[in-house]
Amino acid sequence: MLQRIDSGIYPPRTLIPSIQRIQQEFGVGRNTARHVIAYLTEEGRVRPVPSLGTFVVPPGDLQ
Repeated sequence: MLQRIDSGIYPPRTLIPSIQRIQQEFGVGRNTARHVIAYLTEEGRVRPVPSLGTFVVPPGDLQ
């Protein structure tokens, strides 16, 4: 996922795939997909928005 964010496949302010979609795309389990989103959130690369999903943080907003 991080490579996809860095390469622009998921540009700033776009919605990243859901946990279910990450499971399908990468062939991983639910817990692994959740850990990926948690890691990206902790790193400040994505930001969850309640009821909308998780969005890529623009480079200028990185902490």
